[in-house]
Amino acid sequence: MSTEPLELRTPGRAFPFVFLVAGGIVLLNGIALLVVPLPGKERWSVGPMLLLVVGAAGVVAAVWLFRQQFQLSRLIRLVNADLPSIGTDPSSRSDALTTILNHMSDVAKATKSYPMAGVNLKLWMDGREAVVEWSTAGTWTLRAELAHQEAPRVETARASVIDGELIWSEDDTEGMIAAADGLATEIWKLPPDYEIRATLEVYRRGE
Repeated sequence: MSTEPLELRTPGRAFPFVFLVAGGIVLLNGIALLVVPLPGKERWSVGPMLLLVVGAAGVVAAVWLFRQQFQLSRLIRLVNADLPSIGTDPSSRSDALTTILNHMSDVAKATKSYPMAGVNLKLWMDGREAVVEWSTAGTWTLRAELAHQEAPRVETARASVIDGELIWSEDDTEGMIAAADGLATEIWKLPPDYEIRATLEVYRRGE
């Protein structure tokens, strides 16, 4: 379950402004030459039309870059947001995990414009690691390494064990929370008041 973290950097604003200003100037020059043609030149000659095309392309490129910057800035804010602490009481633990999973789905949706970026949630339950993944179809997957004697304890039809790795799928957050608790108490045999920590990770997808 090893992944390579993807570094997210706040984008600079200068580059889109260059496209916007340059494209705007070229576009305005093209319009001006259409309104007042140069002496001896026709209104719809190649020169003004080329200026219009190049200027419009520059403005469109600037708008696209600004949109990409906004999306990346939003993604960075979501990733850097503090996750709520998770208590050992089952009720408060469920509420905190619900908030965290909903936040994770928001982050995953924000990465759709970046095909190289994936999102997972790492859970440490009394020191043992499990990973939660979310797909754009709205399904959840829980993955965890199991010891040889733990694999026979997997009894739900929604879970399977492949090469010592548990793969447990659920359709909603409530099912995923129940799956994480089932992993902790029924498969790993942790005490009911087990400690749990959560870390959100944006990673680089494989080629």
